[in-house]
Amino acid sequence: MPRKHIDTPSAYNDPFPTAFRALLSGETGKRGKVSQQEVADYIGKTRQTVGYYADGTAKPDIDTIGKIAAFFDVSTDYLLGRSNYTDARLRIGTFEDYGFSEKAVRNINLIHDLHYFTKLGAYKGEEDEKRDAILSGKAFDVLVRVLEDSRFIDFLKKAAVCSTFHAPDDYIAEGAITDASGEKYLVQMGAAVLRDVFMAQAIEPLKELLNDMEKENREKEGADGEQ
Repeated sequence: MPRKHIDTPSAYNDPFPTAFRALLSGETGKRGKVSQQEVADYIGKTRQTVGYYADGTAKPDIDTIGKIAAFFDVSTDYLLGRSNYTDARLRIGTFEDYGFSEKAVRNINLIHDLHYFTKLGAYKGEEDEKRDAILSGKAFDVLVRVLEDSRFIDFLKKAAVCSTFHAPDDYIAEGAITDASGEKYLVQMGAAVLRDVFMAQAIEPLKELLNDMEKENREKEGADGEQ
């Protein structure tokens, strides 16, 4: 006997069911993957009803949307497709909330302001194609990409060590290093050498990140060229 064909509900890809399925699967949110029954128990509905919410067959009322948002600790705006931020506090957070100075905020605004590059003449390339590259918001795209990567946090941790290292020029530190063969050696390093070591360690995560970004761009350009 042939299997009965079940049509996908017309609202399957609407904002709410799409966001809800992402939360259930753990793709977004903080909870990780959860079952429909867990949600049903929390909001006081049947598992079947929760399944209908997930595939767009049924739409929850306002109170139920609020309960679902509370269960997943997300904003109702995210559930309704009005925001890409799952956390309402992040969506309305200000630079002041995160401790940025006015100077830092001004610089971020300058990066984001396309007219700034024009007025400043920051890019002197003669070819229009190259000029467009810097005027199309690439600098801000790089900033966002860097901030999204965990290696940026690694860079900050190591940069903090580098920037707070203070020692007199005659300072000598001893430590052990291991070569490629596994042999250990005792070495002595002065303050200047230590600063260079800390600097190199801090920069390494950013170098890896920028190399990956370059690779991603090359692959994207290759894919675009094939289309």
